[in-house]
Amino acid sequence: MPCKKKKVVQHVHSSPAQKSAKAVSNKYKLKGKRMSPRKTMAVRRALYSVCNESMSLRKAARECNLSYSFLQRRYSGETDIDKVKGPATIFTKEEEENMASWLSEMAQRGMGLRTCEFLDFVQDVVKREKRKTPFTDGRPGYSWYIAFMNRNSNLHRHSHRNST
Repeated sequence: MPCKKKKVVQHVHSSPAQKSAKAVSNKYKLKGKRMSPRKTMAVRRALYSVCNESMSLRKAARECNLSYSFLQRRYSGETDIDKVKGPATIFTKEEEENMASWLSEMAQRGMGLRTCEFLDFVQDVVKREKRKTPFTDGRPGYSWYIAFMNRNSNLHRHSHRNST
């Protein structure tokens, strides 16, 4: 952040237990799933207001519908701006963007996929690449699909109905 922060005093970890706890904390700090683009923009807007417009963290959090502690962790640098709690996503950001653009392209051509067809496609990719996933039989569930659509908010879910 271009914003000037107060100097943080680093505490020296003296006991082996504290060193081990810090190592575990750092291990899991690097991982995490991505938040939706809308929430990322809200966080960036709030941090911009704090840094450039001299707004308090509390007021910026309230105006952007974020919790104070959520925004404070990102402001202090304790957490990446676009990370949220939970396990990491199965696919990389680039892979998900490719899937999203493929879905969008198929829809523009008039061959939009239903949810189950897209999940079949993802299952084929997982099995072909022999990826280790938490999915049952390598097939993601509907909740994964909803999270995927939320992470790629430029996509729109359309219900396919016969117009006869």
